[in-house]
Amino acid sequence: MGQLVTILLKDGDPAIREELMNSIDANNIRQYLKLFLKQNRFLYHLKEKLVWSINYMSSSYQVQQATRHGAIGIIIYSDPADYSNNQTKDVYPHSIWLPPSGTQRGTVKKTDGDPLTPGYPATETAYRLGGKRSSMNLPTIPVHPIGYGIARELFDWGGEEYGLIGSNEWVEQFVKNLQTRSVAYVNVDIAVGGNIDVAGSGSDFAPFVQLAGVPICDISYSTKYHRVVAQVMAEVTRRLSEELLVPFVVTDFSLKLQQLVTLLENEYGQLLSTNNISMPELHNAANSFTKSTTSFQKFVDKLDMQNPYAIRMINDQMTLLEKAFLDPQGLPGRPFARHVLFAESSVNSYAGSSFPGLVDALFEIEKDPNQTQRWNVVKKHYSVILFTIESAASTLREVTKFMLVS
Repeated sequence: MGQLVTILLKDGDPAIREELMNSIDANNIRQYLKLFLKQNRFLYHLKEKLVWSINYMSSSYQVQQATRHGAIGIIIYSDPADYSNNQTKDVYPHSIWLPPSGTQRGTVKKTDGDPLTPGYPATETAYRLGGKRSSMNLPTIPVHPIGYGIARELFDWGGEEYGLIGSNEWVEQFVKNLQTRSVAYVNVDIAVGGNIDVAGSGSDFAPFVQLAGVPICDISYSTKYHRVVAQVMAEVTRRLSEELLVPFVVTDFSLKLQQLVTLLENEYGQLLSTNNISMPELHNAANSFTKSTTSFQKFVDKLDMQNPYAIRMINDQMTLLEKAFLDPQGLPGRPFARHVLFAESSVNSYAGSSFPGLVDALFEIEKDPNQTQRWNVVKKHYSVILFTIESAASTLREVTKFMLVS
């Protein structure tokens, strides 16, 4: 009872998907959707696959069902909710509870006895089966038991509350892979936080978008909809990993950019104009980006879904779009925050900020005794924003026409 089996799925079986949706609730969501990131993180046949946890099945049945639905391996661990009362201090040898290093014993064979001599004693002269493992009622995929302590290390970022240490270091280690091969990062840290807003920091999605330019989705609803959160996350992950065409709508990005420009103008437009910084230039850049996204989306809507080269080209352009908003020099005073549109505010690291480098440079600028130097920082970063938006627009044009200015 209470066993959790982590399964790496190779495809999106409808029966598996339905069973997954019906099994999720607020108490077990954290065991359900995890990305397989232990080894070979970016081999093509492993990436973008779903890890599924099953409760209340025998180990042999779990292996049988996992194999039938395309799993390539299973990790079995005991659920701490059942075996340690969700704590790690008062465990064996001080109590009856299973310690974090404890691994369960048992079998994943379908039958009892020696699998090589079914129905007969395993004597020295007995005939022993050979050939395929399936003929011996043995698993045909790797199965490995671990303790729930190791499972936590495999499936959780370390040091989240101490400055996002685990996720940040991991992104730094694999930033090149993420920039060239990742599609999106789905986050569900605080699922009852309310409506979607500009992403700041305070959770493990921050380095993905700020360092690697990976689109992120932070799912949250009000307290009544815990089950819905799990179902939405399952469906988002499924679509991102299974659909032939990456399910992005680039025109949504241009709408958000236009909103950010309007917010900036309302807040700082007069101040910028007074200091000879032209807001129309930013509007022109945003309009150019909008024009590119509109043309691109029209092309996508008419795409020949039987042409693998066209699909690959469009997928590459969509997955690289977010990364086009990274400035390798970083934001003013923050070289490791590189996204010119979205980053946490330097005043409040938990809050998101639009055009964060510019807004931070403008914050209480009138109190700075060195006005010339401060405004030079603003003007330089403003030009970086214009260049970055125009460059991002060019990535959506046809590959052979990116040098044409529309």
